[in-house]
Amino acid sequence: MVQEYSLADVLERIYENQPALETAVIELTLRMEQQGSVGTRDNVRGGISDHREDAGRIKQGLGSVRKVAEWRSGKAKTGEEAEFTGCK
Repeated sequence: MVQEYSLADVLERIYENQPALETAVIELTLRMEQQGSVGTRDNVRGGISDHREDAGRIKQGLGSVRKVAEWRSGKAKTGEEAEFTGCK
């Protein structure tokens, strides 16, 4: 039987993989620069900057999903109910 993962589980897994992906891209870029592809460096640096911003967004989204899940399960802290009354 296929295990179903929650949205929080998926976002957490994506977030945890961000540093490994960044490291791999940097290593490939360094190798390409050694082979004379210097122009690639600027493209990769821009991509890595975007990648880091995306990681921050994923982490924020993960926090929001967890809060909604806690609220729905009745485990939310006092005062959070008003924040999520529109979520069903």
